Amino acid sequence: MSIVEISNSEYLELLLDTAPEHQDLYWCIRTKMQLRKVQSLSGYNLQEQLEEVDLRFKELNENI
Repeated sequence: MSIVEISNSEYLELLLDTAPEHQDLYWCIRTKMQLRKVQSLSGYNLQEQLEEVDLRFKELNENI
């Protein structure tokens, strides 16, 4: 068995590339946490991506 490690930015990229039909409320939470982590570590402004995740969260909550 091999252990594979990925960077914070690679994990974020995987989350952001998730197909819309697989983006659930849990995805929103994980993605927002990872965006904030990468933003904190890198200093990049990821506000646009955070707003997109918030919008998706609202869409999912309306359908409940």
